[in-house]
Amino acid sequence: MFIAIDVGGTHIRVASSKNLKTIQQIKRFSTPKNFNLAIGKITMAIKEIIQKQKVQKIIIGLPGVIDQKKGKLLTAPNLKNWVNKPLTNLLSKKFNCSVLLANDNDLAGLGEAIFGAGKKHQLIAYIAIGTGLGGTRIVNKQIDQSAYGFEPGHQIIQKNGKYWPHCQQKGCLESLISGRAFYKNYKIKPEKCQNKKIWRDFAHLLGQGLVNTIVLWSPNIVIIGGGFAQRSHLFLKPLKEFVKKNLLIFKPPMIVKGNLGDQAGIYGGFHFLKTK
Repeated sequence: MFIAIDVGGTHIRVASSKNLKTIQQIKRFSTPKNFNLAIGKITMAIKEIIQKQKVQKIIIGLPGVIDQKKGKLLTAPNLKNWVNKPLTNLLSKKFNCSVLLANDNDLAGLGEAIFGAGKKHQLIAYIAIGTGLGGTRIVNKQIDQSAYGFEPGHQIIQKNGKYWPHCQQKGCLESLISGRAFYKNYKIKPEKCQNKKIWRDFAHLLGQGLVNTIVLWSPNIVIIGGGFAQRSHLFLKPLKEFVKKNLLIFKPPMIVKGNLGDQAGIYGGFHFLKTK
């Protein structure tokens, strides 16, 4: 039995698979800010899923910078209490198996590349908009190499913009359109917003971030994932129009909503285990 765990700033998903292709069971619950409470809930969810079966490997997707050798989360703007905690050691001892860590957006992008909206494309830019804003570059069905990972959400869009404590910068993309920023900036929760002017403004800010990302990454396709993908019908059209108008050096790539929803990271995690 293989276990994939997708830890987001708002929710945690724990899933099992026997063949690393299909999900057998999945459990969802809110993400505790307290690390020990979170480990307890994750452990309980795994035990409920596996019953008496043996766990072969566990993969955990985390929102932040990962130290693969030490099996720890180095930085995580939305999960500060999880930083430098012995996550892999704790779960490895509990279930007597190897435990791997990866960035959550890397796994979600990989999931869309293998099983979802990007499966016919070689070069993929995956942008996840949820509690925060992250993303990754997938090349030939593999997470592209990098020194510290990919953080498109922390590119500077407004030079003298608002200070964003989660990255200690001013005017980064995440400070303008992430789930946490949306309410601060527009005084309404995104799931309740139907205001076309707000969504047009949102699309233009995201569009500037995508223009920058496309110029740097040169993808065949841009896939929008995360919780905001569920509201893509409100901003996808003005987003494409903005990119087409402002991206003059390249032909704009396809911009689409992800196909796998909140299971993208789970599918990506299972595929990741096939390569390790």
